Amino acid sequence: MVEAWRARSTKLVAFAAAKGYHFLRLIQELSLKVISMTDTPPDRLARNPKNPHHDAAILERGVGIRFDGVEKTNVEEYCVSEEWIRVTVGTTVNRAGDPLTIKLKGKVEPYFRDKG
Repeated sequence: MVEAWRARSTKLVAFAAAKGYHFLRLIQELSLKVISMTDTPPDRLARNPKNPHHDAAILERGVGIRFDGVEKTNVEEYCVSEEWIRVTVGTTVNRAGDPLTIKLKGKVEPYFRDKG
């Protein structure tokens, strides 16, 4: 088992070197492709591009949020494992131009809109 893993990883490193990729960068790209192909949204996601949990590829698919059984359309960020969402407060913005948000705690159910 270990030998088979080493053989596969050696081939992957050789492929990455031939393409001019750093091995870790290649792993990141492959994992992003796998994540974007799954049918479950990530545990945490944000709409703001400045946020480290922002993922444009997943957001393009269209992610819907059910919070405590109610469909929410003004969600800026969510976390399933910690059971919270961050929603915008009207049209109010801060000095940087970002919308003001409040954190609500409850059951979070994200889904891809294309799946229904």
